[in-house]
Amino acid sequence: MVLIMGVALSAQRRRHRARMMSLERQAALERERTRIARDIHDEVGAKLTKIGKLTELLDRQSAVVAPHEPVLQSLAETTRLIVQAMDEIVWAVNPRNDTLETAANYLVHYAEDFLSPTGIACELDVPINLPATPVSAEVRHNLFMAAKEALNNAVKHGRPARVRLTLAASEQCLTIGVEDDGAGFTPGAGVARRNGLKNMQKRAESIGGKFQLESAPGRGTTIRIDVPLSKSAARATHVHGY
Repeated sequence: MVLIMGVALSAQRRRHRARMMSLERQAALERERTRIARDIHDEVGAKLTKIGKLTELLDRQSAVVAPHEPVLQSLAETTRLIVQAMDEIVWAVNPRNDTLETAANYLVHYAEDFLSPTGIACELDVPINLPATPVSAEVRHNLFMAAKEALNNAVKHGRPARVRLTLAASEQCLTIGVEDDGAGFTPGAGVARRNGLKNMQKRAESIGGKFQLESAPGRGTTIRIDVPLSKSAARATHVHGY
């Protein structure tokens, strides 16, 4: 009996040590993610912002020769796009953003900012109060990129009067929808293959989600992604609960 108890205690201690080592590795990974996010923001971001400001200054100078203006404008726009892409990367990497509320807020602000210059009405159907559910960086990044692609397709190909972003969440599942009242298309036709729909589907499937598409000529397009949050929450809680 004593021998059996000794073996059991030894096995329990080994499991405990293995768990602690796993938690330590994940905590170290979180610290590295934080460092990368900070370095990108402080070093790369500051320099790109400086380039953008200098370009704007040159563009306003009366001494700038007219033929150079398109080049400067192109440089300024490219810099702006790089800064935006960097902001998205920093947001995805930073472990402080591993929550459902943060993911929803970031997506809502992006949709509003993206649609504002287009004159297309942005409608939001997003809960005021969201469950305090952790969401992994992988899930956040893929959901955001898929929604970003859907918004871009709606503006570029659908030419709608309005775009509606919907979000529904529970402790187990997150649903994101992008609906427009634009031109629409026939799913499976050539235009569907050119619109990056396969990429959106692959992103949804890579995080265990389900991708749904509804569209018809003259009836707009609706894209919906359902993602189970239980596994993502477990991964994030595993670290933050340490």
